Amino acid sequence: MRGGRPAPPPPANGCTTSTTDSSDVPEPPTRGKKSRPQDELAFHMDITFDDVEAAEKRLLELGATKPAHQPGGDHWTVLLDPSGQPFCISSAR
Repeated sequence: MRGGRPAPPPPANGCTTSTTDSSDVPEPPTRGKKSRPQDELAFHMDITFDDVEAAEKRLLELGATKPAHQPGGDHWTVLLDPSGQPFCISSAR
């Protein structure tokens, strides 16, 4: 039992499930308050889109942010995910 609720029964397909309540979920890391090397990003994502402008708009709507400094010029755009980790988007063409 978690959070005062009984765990759901296992699914009939043989898969296992995991349940959690919000008190079990740790807070995401905050950009600028890293504990190196524990909070280092193990990878960097570069994502290409056919319509990069539409993709950027949608990613911003979903919670990404766009820092003022853009080292990619017209080649790529740096965005930050909600935890502050950077990723880049560019045109597939």
